[in-house]
Amino acid sequence: MPGSTILDIPLPEQEWRLAEVRRARYSYLLALPVLRLGAAGRTPTESATCLFCSRSRVYRMVNAYHAHLLDARFDPSPPQASWRSPSVRRSLVALLKQVPAVYGWCRTRWSCAPLAAQLQLQRGIVVSASTMRRWLHAEGWGWKRAQVVARDDDPQRIEKLARIRHVRQTLGQRAVVLFADELDIPLRLRQLCWAHLRRDFQAMIDRGGAGEAVGRQLLEYADVLFGWWYWVRDGTWTRSTFRRYVGFLRGLVREELEAGTHCACPKTAATCRELRAVEPALWTFVRVAGIEPTNNAAERALRHAVQWRKTSYGTESATGSHFVENILTVLTTCRQQERNVLNYLTQCCQALYADTEPPSLLPQTSS
Repeated sequence: MPGSTILDIPLPEQEWRLAEVRRARYSYLLALPVLRLGAAGRTPTESATCLFCSRSRVYRMVNAYHAHLLDARFDPSPPQASWRSPSVRRSLVALLKQVPAVYGWCRTRWSCAPLAAQLQLQRGIVVSASTMRRWLHAEGWGWKRAQVVARDDDPQRIEKLARIRHVRQTLGQRAVVLFADELDIPLRLRQLCWAHLRRDFQAMIDRGGAGEAVGRQLLEYADVLFGWWYWVRDGTWTRSTFRRYVGFLRGLVREELEAGTHCACPKTAATCRELRAVEPALWTFVRVAGIEPTNNAAERALRHAVQWRKTSYGTESATGSHFVENILTVLTTCRQQERNVLNYLTQCCQALYADTEPPSLLPQTSS
């Protein structure tokens, strides 16, 4: 008996078998295992995972079976465009020969997600970013990650961001700008989360070695900063007193980060270099009122949506996704404003039937 189940199948035969498997996935043949799994008590999610297909396809198979439409002519999926189609290939090559800005994208290089979106816009062909990546890799195309131009320590950073803001501010009323890039260029105030920084400092300590002392010192500074911030929130300190003390603490943190960049621990040194490059973003909450040193409030607002997605497995259509994003926005906003969610939704429904303006989600202020 051989010790493994690896088969030496020629490449042409592999391509043929793969094409047959894909054809079966989009034909009535897939309905046979779907129905057998359903009869065995498997859920649609389990069936889709087992058969490497989507849950929506499982639902269509079952609905067609109940409607007595499941025969040899039944095909539940729309026609899919093949990468080997000459017309699709020409369209994609034409896109790659132009910069994204030609098609209205505010970026300098293509990536798979905007390529898939642009192809759908032009040809009506729906493909995912992962499928687009496989197509391009099969043709020998490679990708390089875009380089950050407006770094925090760039002496021309202000001028570069000013040009971006000028473009946005001088757009016409009907102009549309699409942003789809890996780079996160902050056009507004940026504040790093000190709660996450504490975890980074604790990781330095847990790794031990040369970076442990740096981590302990930075963690101590973080605890001191949080203690002072709590005094500001409960009214013990004024913001002017807080700024005066933080000015001294900032110098200590900067010196420790500078020393950490020369640490013998590579991970600790890399973390210190990254924080040293964005050091002003550590202290935005000190000089700007209304900004918190952590993003705990934002994470709490998103926690309900994240838990809902995990338990419901998301949505199956763009319409469903649009409904979820709207209703969760209403729910979270009303809770933050201490407004009754049911009353607000009732007023929206009444406004719809009365053909009047719906109530606003903006904070209610008394004149």
